[in-house]
Amino acid sequence: MLTIFRDRKLLYLLTITSFGIAIGALWEITEWTAGIVLSTKVIGSLDDTIVDLIMDSLGSAIAALTSLWALQEWTRPGAEVGSQASIANSPNDRASKQHDRFSRDRSSFIG
Repeated sequence: MLTIFRDRKLLYLLTITSFGIAIGALWEITEWTAGIVLSTKVIGSLDDTIVDLIMDSLGSAIAALTSLWALQEWTRPGAEVGSQASIANSPNDRASKQHDRFSRDRSSFIG
């Protein structure tokens, strides 16, 4: 998880949701442009556009909540490391393993 979002869950949710809504709005603009350029009726009515934007908003909010839950599960303290490659390969974990290996090698060399 990006450090800017680590303690700001609301900011994370708003960012992901806003990004999804923006993609949906760009798609609606693309539909409108295609209707003009191709001289066809791509958009049925204003209701079609509004329903699409509402669904974009709901989908984005669900995606934001789901991703926040997943990130919290994957990064929570005490999580099982063996089943989570991203945590097992984190820089802190690698440094800790190298330190343990160095200490073990050093003690066997000295004693």
